[in-house]
Amino acid sequence: MLMKHNYYLLLFICQLAISQVVLAQHENELIHESSPYLLQHAHNPVDWYPWGNKALNKAQKEDKLIIISIGYAACHWCHVMEKETFADTTFANYMNEHFVSIKVDREERPDIDQIYVDASRLITGSAGWPLNVIALPDGKPVYVVSYLPKDKWLKTLEIFAKGYENDRAQLEQQAAMITEGVRDLAYVHEKPSEKSMSIGILHTMYENMQSQFDFQNGGLNGAPKFPMPVTLNYLLEYYHATNDAAVLEFVEYTLDNIALSGLYDQLGGGFSRYAVDEAWEIPHFEKMLYDNALLVKLYTNAYKLTGKTLYKNVVNETLAFLLSEMRDSETGLFYSSLSADSEGEEGKYYTWTYNQLVDVLGEPTPEFLAYFQITKAGNWEKGKNILRIASEQYIDQKAQSFNKEKQLLLKNRASRLYPEIDDKQLTSWNALMIEALADAYRTFGNTSYLKAAESNTAFLMQHFEKDKELFRNYKEGKEISAFLDDYAYLINASITLYQATFNEVYLNNAKALADYTEKHFKDDKSELYYYTTNKGKELVSRQMELRDNILPASNAIMCKNLQLLGWYFDEEIYHEQAESMMSHVMEEMLENGIHYASWASSALWMAEEPFEVAIVGDNYRILTEKWDKEFHPNIVFFGGKNEGVLPFMQYKLIEGETNIYVCRKKICNRPVKELIQAKNMLK
Repeated sequence: MLMKHNYYLLLFICQLAISQVVLAQHENELIHESSPYLLQHAHNPVDWYPWGNKALNKAQKEDKLIIISIGYAACHWCHVMEKETFADTTFANYMNEHFVSIKVDREERPDIDQIYVDASRLITGSAGWPLNVIALPDGKPVYVVSYLPKDKWLKTLEIFAKGYENDRAQLEQQAAMITEGVRDLAYVHEKPSEKSMSIGILHTMYENMQSQFDFQNGGLNGAPKFPMPVTLNYLLEYYHATNDAAVLEFVEYTLDNIALSGLYDQLGGGFSRYAVDEAWEIPHFEKMLYDNALLVKLYTNAYKLTGKTLYKNVVNETLAFLLSEMRDSETGLFYSSLSADSEGEEGKYYTWTYNQLVDVLGEPTPEFLAYFQITKAGNWEKGKNILRIASEQYIDQKAQSFNKEKQLLLKNRASRLYPEIDDKQLTSWNALMIEALADAYRTFGNTSYLKAAESNTAFLMQHFEKDKELFRNYKEGKEISAFLDDYAYLINASITLYQATFNEVYLNNAKALADYTEKHFKDDKSELYYYTTNKGKELVSRQMELRDNILPASNAIMCKNLQLLGWYFDEEIYHEQAESMMSHVMEEMLENGIHYASWASSALWMAEEPFEVAIVGDNYRILTEKWDKEFHPNIVFFGGKNEGVLPFMQYKLIEGETNIYVCRKKICNRPVKELIQAKNMLK
């Protein structure tokens, strides 16, 4: 009996080993993709397809429902579901038999993601990732759910597989209703507001926003807690326009708490995507490029207003992290994200047990432990510590910043297994980095920031000039046509680079991109822009992105771009379109300003037209650098050694002199040579 038992045990082990080898060797259609997220699923026993005609035609030919599973490389619960469910042959076999399964990287294809996010919100009231959609063969959604344990996932699939077989008409009716709802959300139906923009209207908007402010911890109420840099940056502009000290106080309090919290990497710089708690203590450890770019811009502007060393350090440390660890050496572009996980464990790269700290530092001093809120039992789960700083400790210990200990820990951390990098390079997110780098250069004078911004722009524009369109991503020759945010953000970044250099090439780039966008994205009826180009194949709905999320709404950025191009090229038609766009969102903006902060930034200019300041002559750079160190969101800057070709700059050069012209509505004061004289004119 014992020999027989050992025989069957050995046979079982051999079969298990063989099955593991077969599993490792299995490849599905994702093996040909370049997205790290899709490649994570390329060896699943699920017969995954990328989004495209091959999968959609297969579903229609075989008359099967579609599973559309959407996620991204830094998504923790996406990894969990992949390991629990999609790597399991039992579940894979059921999916393969009854469905055609499609995997989507939401960062590559935000157009697809947005459709099914809207569907999820219609069905359940919320959305999250992984976003798992069950759809008819034509892509119309019938059901959407986020992460499910594998037993519940299988039950869900069984219900819909049987429903499609036995009661197809009901599913088709349900899909038609959901799709109509998604299309209704995608288009602006509101009658344009007839109100004229005023500071008083924006006061009302701010009062409505305050109900969502967390005055105890900073930021917005509730958890999980996102930094919301777009909203906070608008509040800085609103403060500048109103001089309401309470506004700046709230933003400062928020930025202090975030910079000292677990959300910020106290050793290596850079921010995690969000905190799971209200007090910013416990981060969800993935680092996203777009968050860090927007937060660099925010902290740069806050530094200009406050002069706080903390904010300057945050900017320089975060840019050092991005330039050294998130940048591709060949293209000069930045990678998309770092995963929250390493060695299969969330936050393992960033956290420390007390014994690990002792191994590196010896017995830490009480001051060090108090400063970083470290305990022997751990300040997080399983005895681990997240380094974070209490504000009172920061004030008390600021002179002793523990740089020696931090460097020792950073060196030791570098020997750990690094979190997985999503190395695809997205145009829109890189454009946010261009803007952040250019702003930081103007503020702190670090020429390496400008060099990186210009190199990044040159790469992106080289492809636009070659192919007469932008691509969404750059990785291993995989090309996806760009979306509205790619164009809008790059136009804005190009204008920011002009302001940093006064090189008119960047303005010409911006205008060329805007002209392309006008031709291929604009809806002539509303004068707003669709998210997708008219050159591509239509999905079940063509969306318009109007609301800010963490990222600014692409239509709002286009509105501001048009305003700026109107001033730089003296074309009133740009201003007229911007005002038309604003009229469609004004009422919603006043009621829900948190999600319309990017629009409100343009509204400030409509309420009170900005100044035009031109600095012309041999010493223009010396004077410009002084302006750049201050926060002036109400000035459109022009400048250069010569007049150039911009209409506003004509007849402003006086040989042998460097002059400052302060103007409004094209009416200029007499030129002056001293900065203080020019600033007095702003009053």
